[in-house]
This record gives sequence, C-alpha cells and structure tokens, in this order.
Amino acid sequence: MSERFIKFNDEQLDAKQVMMLQDLDRLLLKHEQTQVKIQKFPYYNPFSNTLITSWFWSHRPRHVEQAGLKTDVLLATFGYLNMDASIINQVLHH
Repeated sequence: MSERFIKFNDEQLDAKQVMMLQDLDRLLLKHEQTQVKIQKFPYYNPFSNTLITSWFWSHRPRHVEQAGLKTDVLLATFGYLNMDASIINQVLHH
C-alpha cells in the first residue's frame, strides 16, 4: 500500500498557496473578505463566507496539487454563483 495517501493532520499549510487560492476566490466571488480553508470536501459556505478546498490533493506532485486546489475553488465558486436558491429551498421543504 502506498504511503503517499496516509498522512495525518500534523502538517502545516503552505501559506503562499492558501493566499493564492484566497485571492482567486475573492476575485471570482467579488468579495474581499472570503476565507479559504483546506478540509475533507470542497464547498462554499456563504453564511461564513468561507470556501473549503479538499485535502484530497495533498501528497501528489506539486503541479497536480495546485491544479486540483484551483479546480476546487473554481467549481465551488461557479457552483454557488449559478445555483438556483428556489430549487434548494423546494428540496429542503419537501
């Protein structure tokens, strides 16, 4: 079994990388206070104005990790910007 996927939360984040992701997200959402965090699943939380990217990309070649994290930001941002709140409310209330 490959050890590259067996890493625990004893590592530090690359601050430059998080800042780059945060700048990208702030540009796309047009919101200067958006925060970026890295957790298990990617999504955007509009209530806390936080975009979560996935730990999935960690421990891969640098170019793959960067592309994956940027993809998480793009998909979460565009998903949020293009969602229809009325459909979500309809699903939640039925």
